[in-house]
Amino acid sequence: MFGLGMGLCYVVAPSLLGPLCVTWGALGWLVMGGVFVAAGLAMPYVIQRAGRSREIADITD
Repeated sequence: MFGLGMGLCYVVAPSLLGPLCVTWGALGWLVMGGVFVAAGLAMPYVIQRAGRSREIADITD
């Protein structure tokens, strides 16, 4: 599954960036910037949740 994620990334990214950034122009770049900001802001919460679920898995093993 992990390897599938990178393959999917190589397929989805060009199909998103083309229409979004080329066709929409500056608005498309702002949307992409917003996506990256949102992903960056979500990372601490995702990491905390992953750490908690790993601790619970270690306790139940």
